[in-house]
Amino acid sequence: MKRLYATALAAAFAATFTGVAFAADHLDSPITKNDPAADITDIYAFVNPKDPAETILVTDVVPLATSNSRFSDKVDYIVHVDNGSGDQAIICRFPELATRVQCSGPGGLTAGGALNQINQGQNMRVFAGLADDPFFFLISFVPQPAVA
Repeated sequence: MKRLYATALAAAFAATFTGVAFAADHLDSPITKNDPAADITDIYAFVNPKDPAETILVTDVVPLATSNSRFSDKVDYIVHVDNGSGDQAIICRFPELATRVQCSGPGGLTAGGALNQINQGQNMRVFAGLADDPFFFLISFVPQPAVA
């Protein structure tokens, strides 16, 4: 009931103040203007098509990244996952002036190493580096029975 009430209250607030509210887009908030590497732009989660027991998480940061872009050593990149057994966090950090990645997750998951390569850890792999944006559109066509 509290969640429903909070949702209704938020919707009422949004409807009342829409004319004066401002939203932040990528690189618009004060924190991301000062540290663009703190701007998480997209998160994708999907089952590995080659291994249905594996879940892949992709987090995009630094909009319009170039080979000169860097991860922040002042930011903890955290993805919260709830698979029905409660919130579990996967945390990635970039110590040493953001030249290496170190990630950890629930149940002792860990992986870390150099940037721009796949690093194998304890029941976890991590890649951190410049890559193509995985954003894509999937269009599915389902054949329909012929109409007589």
